[in-house]
Amino acid sequence: MKWARRFLVHGVFWRQFLRWAVINVPIWIEPMILGWWSALFLFWGPGRRGVMHNLRAIKPRSWSIANFFRVYRVFWNFAWTIADNVRHREDGMIPDWEFIGIEHFDALQSRDGGAIILTAHMGSYDLGAQLFAEYSAKKIVMVRAPEIDPDTRKYEEARLSNEVQVSFNTAASDLALDLLRPQGKLVLKSTFHGSTEIDAARIVVDEISIVGSRCGRFQPALHLLTKDAIDVASLISEEHRLADGLKAMDRAKTSGILKVLLRP
Repeated sequence: MKWARRFLVHGVFWRQFLRWAVINVPIWIEPMILGWWSALFLFWGPGRRGVMHNLRAIKPRSWSIANFFRVYRVFWNFAWTIADNVRHREDGMIPDWEFIGIEHFDALQSRDGGAIILTAHMGSYDLGAQLFAEYSAKKIVMVRAPEIDPDTRKYEEARLSNEVQVSFNTAASDLALDLLRPQGKLVLKSTFHGSTEIDAARIVVDEISIVGSRCGRFQPALHLLTKDAIDVASLISEEHRLADGLKAMDRAKTSGILKVLLRP
């Protein structure tokens, strides 16, 4: 039933409820409410098991009870992340934040033209892009995955900031087809949720071949790496300091170079 979908984990009800709470609940009681909701989400079986599975791969010798409390900490941190995003959007409140490597960002701003910044998915990319836009003198365009639930997607898109342009990467397959020549090969390597639209006519007319490539299971792979059962050192061509990142990217484009690692 469509109405019941609103109350699922990715449903729009929780976003609406969070906005109402941020506007109406005193800020001093916020830590207690977030702590209670984080504990409630421990009953969300798929989410809890997913985080536990990742923790077993990262900390194979850790006790399950210790990982259980780490799951709570993950939910707790996530709750603060989305609450900070809404509070900044509704009240203009700026959370404490730290910009590691800000000198590289300043160097990019001093150059002509644009740049592509790749970020790890840690925290709220919506809030991060907004803070970047307030600090930067250049236009920020954020590319991210859309919300899973259609109603949640509409709700969030209607509240996007005017200072940040958001482009959802649903048309990645169209971009790939634009870059391909006739009789080319399209390699799909991603994690898809639900259905994905693709222009079948272009594939047929240009005689494009499609090959699927997915990631395997992380836990067995990490186990093999800890046992030195797989030689990965031979795949690393060079190592560079993070400060020499631009040089490393130029080297990575060189013919014959496999992997280029960046070190702090």
